[in-house]
Amino acid sequence: MTITSTDIQMLNIALEQVAYCPKVKFFSVGCLILCSNSQSFISGYTEEVQHMHAEEVAIHKAKLAQLNLQNATLYSTLEPCSVRLSAKTSCTDRIIESGISRVVYGCREPSEFVDCVGHERLLEHGIVVQQAFELEKRCLISIHSKRDSN
Repeated sequence: MTITSTDIQMLNIALEQVAYCPKVKFFSVGCLILCSNSQSFISGYTEEVQHMHAEEVAIHKAKLAQLNLQNATLYSTLEPCSVRLSAKTSCTDRIIESGISRVVYGCREPSEFVDCVGHERLLEHGIVVQQAFELEKRCLISIHSKRDSN
């Protein structure tokens, strides 16, 4: 499966979400979930809901809206976390539990805090995972854009 123009468009919308992130200690991330019917999508960003990662926010909002996430595609500016320092459940685990079947992300998580293996864990669970190398540089810059230096 290749990255499509729709994938690039959706990841660009996820990138736009980063502008709404407050200053954060770790990474500013934007996320978008496109339901399999391609009619419904929902977005989220880091700390949109206090102490929640972007993917976690988007999945939470989709559940509240009673959207069917079976066969949905999740777009994130950053590889979903596989280890969560601030909560019990990682974004990778939330994606696996949700029924999302495909993940497209912009850049791998830098190993500043933990060694992330979200890409590999998702693959192990039969989820199609792709990195959009076309947007890697923009996503890498964006994850640090709201970094709190204090």
